[in-house]
Amino acid sequence: MLRKIILAASALAFATAAHAGTETGPYVGVAVTVDAPNADVQGLDSIGSTGVGGSAYAGYNVALGNGFFVAPEANIDLNTAEARLTSGTDSFRLKSRWGWGVGARAGYDISDSTAAYVRAGYARNQIKTIENDVSDKSWGEGIRVGGGLETQVAPHAKLRAEYNYYNYERGLSSTQGLLGISYAF
Repeated sequence: MLRKIILAASALAFATAAHAGTETGPYVGVAVTVDAPNADVQGLDSIGSTGVGGSAYAGYNVALGNGFFVAPEANIDLNTAEARLTSGTDSFRLKSRWGWGVGARAGYDISDSTAAYVRAGYARNQIKTIENDVSDKSWGEGIRVGGGLETQVAPHAKLRAEYNYYNYERGLSSTQGLLGISYAF
C-alpha cells in the first residue's frame, strides 16, 4: 500500500505543472501516516504492528541556488499502532503513542513544480508496553532518516510523499509512510 501511495504521488509530481521551484520562506503542514513500530522482545526475534497516524510539521525552506535547498523542520506525530501477543494466561502488548522530532531536509528541484529530498534528524516517541496487565510508558529516542517527493498543487500548497526510518534505543525501531499537504507563507 505504501508503495502505491508513493508511486501515485510520484506520477502526480511529474504530471503537475505549477510555479517555479522551492522558494525561501516558512511553511506548515499536516499529514496522514502509516506507522510500523518494531521491538526486540526477549525470547522472540521481534514484535511489530502497523497503524494509521497523523503528523503536523513546520519548517523554513532556504533556497541555495541552482535548484538546491535545505529546510530545518520540527514535527509532532500521533500513532495508533498496537501489537499483541498471548500465550496461555500471559499477554504482552506494545503501543506506539505519540512523538516529536527536529531535523532538516536537503533537496533538489527536479522540475519547476517538483522537488526530491532526503532528511535526517532527532526523534523521540512514547512507547507503552503492557505485560500481564502491568503497564509501563517509556520514551525511545534516536535518529530519523528518510526521503521523499514534494510537488506544487496550488500557488502556496504542496503535496508531500515520504518514507522514514526511525532507530530508537533498546531495540525499538519504526518505519513510516507519510502523505501530507504543506502551505507556504
